[in-house]
Amino acid sequence: MKKTIYLLSVCVLLFSCKVSETTKKENIDQKAFQKSDYAKETNPIASWLIDFEPTATVIIGPEREYKSLFEYFSQNPEVSNVYVLVEEGTYYSDNDVWVYGNNIVVEGIGNVHHYCNQLYASVLDIFGTNIMIKNLHLQHTQPGDPEHQNCSGRVIMFDNAHNCIIDACDLNGCGLAGLHDNMGNSDILIRNCYIHNNSLGAYTDIEGGVWQEAIKDHPVFQFENNKIKNNGPDRVPE
Repeated sequence: MKKTIYLLSVCVLLFSCKVSETTKKENIDQKAFQKSDYAKETNPIASWLIDFEPTATVIIGPEREYKSLFEYFSQNPEVSNVYVLVEEGTYYSDNDVWVYGNNIVVEGIGNVHHYCNQLYASVLDIFGTNIMIKNLHLQHTQPGDPEHQNCSGRVIMFDNAHNCIIDACDLNGCGLAGLHDNMGNSDILIRNCYIHNNSLGAYTDIEGGVWQEAIKDHPVFQFENNKIKNNGPDRVPE
């Protein structure tokens, strides 16, 4: 009798886990961008989110049409007005992901890790206007050699990017910097992020500028509520 009760309990537990997993997936399928979440947004850089109404929602995941961010953006260059959701999991790319277009929100659901396999490439390149990247952990697959720095990529590089937001992301460098202002950029908001383990600095620019902490008067980057630590030549490799 006790054995029967035990087996029934196990079956109920397995069934409830399956239902929970299915419900979670259904919730992702039903998720829509809620511009009401940004109704009280006061930062001018992020003000476009108040009126953002995507014409398409794309879900990235192992069993979806697009298996990774790299696959989606490489097949859909210059997209606009799209909400991209990334299912929880770990993803890899053999080159940098180019987020190229206007009015784009990319949001990870749960714990989303994206690794770039190329040490010389940035993990993410952003080119366009009104782009938000939210809740992603971005890193290179292999850490650079601490003595002979062979990882020359950045975590996120910006080229001609305007009114962009990096929110609640973990920027774990193996290479030079968590953020890089390459050229032609303006009004980039970095908020609620963890920037760490970058060998040259927390963020850099094309003219050779290197910073290890947030400053208030940077010409491109604006910082809000970030954790920035363990960057630069004296960092302890993680």
